[in-house]
Amino acid sequence: MIGALAGIGLAASGNDGRFVVKGATRSLRGTQTVAAILASGVDQVMTRDGTAIDEGLVALKKFPKPAFIVGKAVLFVEPDGDIYRDIVVG
Repeated sequence: MIGALAGIGLAASGNDGRFVVKGATRSLRGTQTVAAILASGVDQVMTRDGTAIDEGLVALKKFPKPAFIVGKAVLFVEPDGDIYRDIVVG
């Protein structure tokens, strides 16, 4: 019961879990531009330390699974040479 209440509180605060489907994110595969990811329904692309990524390429493991952070769909990435790789957070 306590865990269920905690889950309700996190969901209500806009800081819980991740999206399995958000907009057209499931249609993205392989390496995509940040612009294509944002156009698919992701609100923001950022690194784990909070740096916003506005351009470049992101190599996706499967399809983007953005986290629900402060009411937004945020895809977290990490640098890998000249591109970024998506990471699962949340």
